[in-house]
This record gives sequence, C-alpha cells and structure tokens, in this order.
Amino acid sequence: MLTITQKANDYILNSGITEIRFGVKTNKGCAGFEYIWQKGYPGIDDYRININDDYTLLIDKTLKKYIDNCEIDLEETELEHKIVFNNEKVSVQCGCGESLDFPDDIQENDTLWEDQQTYRFFYSVEEWQSLARVQDNGDLTLELGEVNIDKKIKKQGDTVKEVPSKKVSEKYKQWRELK
Repeated sequence: MLTITQKANDYILNSGITEIRFGVKTNKGCAGFEYIWQKGYPGIDDYRININDDYTLLIDKTLKKYIDNCEIDLEETELEHKIVFNNEKVSVQCGCGESLDFPDDIQENDTLWEDQQTYRFFYSVEEWQSLARVQDNGDLTLELGEVNIDKKIKKQGDTVKEVPSKKVSEKYKQWRELK
C-alpha cells in the first residue's frame, strides 16, 4: 500500500485540501515521468483511499503499479516545504528530482486494493491510547470512526483455527488463486 510520514500528514492536514489526486504522468523531462500531486476530483476509475477521515487520496487504477508501496514524505528547506515520494520502483531519477522513470517491465504486484478504503495512521502511543477503552470483562475496544475493533487481552498467545473453505469469502478465494 502507501506510507505517509507524520510530517507529510501534518502538512496535508494544514493545507485544508480534502481530495488529492496522486499518481504519475508522462512529461518532457529527462526521465519521462513526473508525479501528480494536486487537488483533485473523484473519477470513475479511481481508488479512493480515505486517510484518518481527514482527506482522500484519489489514484487512477491504471497507475497503481507505479505507486504501490510508495512513501509520501515532506522535505523541508529554509525556502519551502515540498511533498516528496520515496519509491523503490523508480529506476531512474533526474538530478532535479522532478523527472523519473520506471523499468519497461514494471508489473502489478499481487496486493489487491479495494475501490474505497480507509487507512488509519498513528504516529504516537498517545493516539492509540486516546482511542482505547478497557471493558469490565478485560476486552480492549479501539474506536476508529465507524469501525469498532474488539480484541481480547490474553496472557497467552492466540491460537489459529482452520476455517473450512466453504466459509471463506469469494473475495478471499480469488485473492488466494492469484498467489
């Protein structure tokens, strides 16, 4: 998926922009591509990635192979603050850092993305603790917006149980077939 550093997240929050188009496009630079990072509007063929219910990244589905596993960070200099991208898939990057290229045989990885998804990034223990509630029975409840995740606190490790294949969702079966 994507990683967003705390500095980048804070910068994005302070910008007030709630929908950001992220991807790559061809350019006339020395390497052939450049990143797209701009205020955007949802398209029909976009992944919509909600970040902490604060803003949404809009990513064209055809561009996933270029940006999957990319880190979004903030570079700070005395003159400016600039969103930067650390991407292991880039094969060539121009000296100015604005133009980049990818291998000709770049492939889509096996990680499936949902069309619409929500990600929670927590940058400190305090953020987790502010969401945690210990119930009388020892259960720990994390309140994450519309999602409620309950986990029993145990001194021993949990056991893994085999799930009969007829109880496995169709989506999971399709994912396993891709592996």
